[in-house]
Amino acid sequence: MSEMAALKQTILIVEDESLTAVSESIMLVRNGYRVICASSGEEALGIVRERDDVDMVLMDIELGPGMDGTEAAERILSIRNLPVLFLSNHTGMDIVQRAEKISSYGYVVKYSGETVLLASIRMAFRLFDAYTRLTEKERAIRESQERNQRMLDYAPVGIYERDIPSGKFLNVNDRMCEFTGYSREELLSLDMSDLLTEASYRDLMQRNRRVMAGEPVPDEPEYEIRLKDKSTRWVVFIGRYIYGATGSVTGATVVFYDITERKRKALWIEQVNRIMLDRAIDPIFLFNRDGEYRYVNRAFTEGVGRSSADIIGKKIWDIFPGAEGDLRFSMLQRVYETGEPGDIEARVPRPGGDRHYITTYSPIPGEDGETQAVICTSKEITEINKARSALKSSLEEKQTLFRELQHRFKNNLSMITSLVSLQRNSVMTDEARDVLENLQGRIESIAHLYAILYNSDGDTVVFLDEYIETVVRSISRTFVAGLGAVTVKTELDRIPVDMKRASSYGLIVNELLTNALKYAFPDGKDGSIWIQCVERDGAITLSVSDDGIGLPEGFMIDKSRGFGMFLLKIMSQQLGGSYRCEGGEKTVFAVDVPLKNPQAMLSPSGQSGHMREN
Repeated sequence: MSEMAALKQTILIVEDESLTAVSESIMLVRNGYRVICASSGEEALGIVRERDDVDMVLMDIELGPGMDGTEAAERILSIRNLPVLFLSNHTGMDIVQRAEKISSYGYVVKYSGETVLLASIRMAFRLFDAYTRLTEKERAIRESQERNQRMLDYAPVGIYERDIPSGKFLNVNDRMCEFTGYSREELLSLDMSDLLTEASYRDLMQRNRRVMAGEPVPDEPEYEIRLKDKSTRWVVFIGRYIYGATGSVTGATVVFYDITERKRKALWIEQVNRIMLDRAIDPIFLFNRDGEYRYVNRAFTEGVGRSSADIIGKKIWDIFPGAEGDLRFSMLQRVYETGEPGDIEARVPRPGGDRHYITTYSPIPGEDGETQAVICTSKEITEINKARSALKSSLEEKQTLFRELQHRFKNNLSMITSLVSLQRNSVMTDEARDVLENLQGRIESIAHLYAILYNSDGDTVVFLDEYIETVVRSISRTFVAGLGAVTVKTELDRIPVDMKRASSYGLIVNELLTNALKYAFPDGKDGSIWIQCVERDGAITLSVSDDGIGLPEGFMIDKSRGFGMFLLKIMSQQLGGSYRCEGGEKTVFAVDVPLKNPQAMLSPSGQSGHMREN
């Protein structure tokens, strides 16, 4: 069976000669087709109207009286789209041309043979299938275009397609026509130069050039459109570029909407801001990357003694030549490079005397996040600088007087120490000599404190390690002649305290060390004395310990009536601490001072202690 036999397609034979119709029917049925016969064009029309199973018409052109085959074919095609294959004895040009005017699928000369006829039938079916698919595709495309156009026309925003090389509009929607006041035909005859203001058209052309060069551009540019009635409106464009086969930009599809009111509000706010800036009492100005002034307010013009027209467009060095301009430009470049604000203090020369300003440079980022300009705000500090200078001079004068007072007080203490020493050497009793010797040590400990303060450039902070070490060396030198091989060792943290606290610590060390040197090692006995001043666990501990003969039997520190123990108690109370005494292998006297107020520590303390021997 042939290919067509499997399809069981129905062919309508329109033939006025019965024998020919029967012969053709037998041949077609034998090859698997269903066959319907009609002897006239009128009968064929009736069959096509009544039956929907006809798949092809095999049409004779000469049908005798009545309508001929070409007319019958035209009427059949007006009812239904079917493949029509003409079959005729005639080969004249006029007959063939009559058939060609109709949407036919071939022309076969009668009696060309079964093979030719069957091949022509199969070819006609294939052509009809291809034409049907193409027609359906064209219809779908047409319907899609119509739907898209309806959607475009119903959209509440303006939409257009544009050819980039020519600048002409390819399509516009109804909303764009309503918005601009032009008809669709009028818009399609215009290009963008006719629709945009001159400034906006330049911006658009610059944007297109950047796109064609592959450079980044802002996503939603704003343009000013000139309407048909000569008024203007502001719009924002949201578009997609269309690229050709070579990768170049060939067109664009753009959606736009009206932002005129938003733009007017923004312009109003900008005007308000400009008025506020102009009326600000502090200088405010704007730079671009090249150091060119783009805006200056009234306070700035008054500060430099020039008009805004004489400043706008000028560069920094035109207003501030030389080093002053270099200073300002250096900060400007730093802000552009880092995107971070910065401050400088700069001088503005004026006929009545230089004025000084502290200026803050702040970056203004663009849509891409990069700095597009730098705004500067200045605050005049001329009077502040004068006051600061006067205060500094006054402070230096007071510091000089204070140092002189310290120096005189130190000298007075030294003179008192010398008088006490002379008096000590002149008294006859050991008890009096001992009293004067202790008094001399106490005065010397305070004199050492003032010596340290005098050499500290006016600083009132005393580090206990330096002060106690000085007191220990002084006392050790005093007793060196009467001692055997006694070693004095120190472990002292670098603890900052004020002068009042330092004097208390110094007097405590003086009393405890003097007491140990006098009584712990009689008859030249050897031994060691340890002096420790450390910060541990939130407290300062000052201790003096020795491995001498120990405490007298029954000694109780709270019951002691000696002036040295009395002084220890008083100084401990002034420091806000407590005192203690421990016996055993070592005799230990200690004072513990809690650091209840962290502000009393003037700098980081509790640093690792250091050991010394004297």
